[in-house]
Amino acid sequence: MVEQFVNDFYHAKPEDLSDIVTSSFTFRSPLSQKLDFGQDLDFIQYRNYSKRYFNNLKAKQQVISSEDDVIFKVKFILEMLSFNSDFLKEISGIVTLTIKDDLVDCVEVTYNDALPNSSDLEKIKSA
Repeated sequence: MVEQFVNDFYHAKPEDLSDIVTSSFTFRSPLSQKLDFGQDLDFIQYRNYSKRYFNNLKAKQQVISSEDDVIFKVKFILEMLSFNSDFLKEISGIVTLTIKDDLVDCVEVTYNDALPNSSDLEKIKSA
């Protein structure tokens, strides 16, 4: 389930994830806040955010680990592309997934690198 979520996470197909998240699902990301979607998103807000922006984000590397099968850490390298597929920036970070009742309950993204400035972020908006 965690692997499915991670594999579909940046593929702009969040509807494929609806069966594996809790009703109290929360998504937290500095990027969603910078893009005016807010800090804590429920699944519907996450789905809308994902469909609009994730076509321009490409996960180049993802490594999943867990010590207790409840909290999973995913180290990633993410490539940000403009709406016309021009390379903008590569950033790394960690996604923390919390499992509750065998479903994904919380996803929190932290970045090791500074996010692009506002003008560059405007370029990742999908048409």
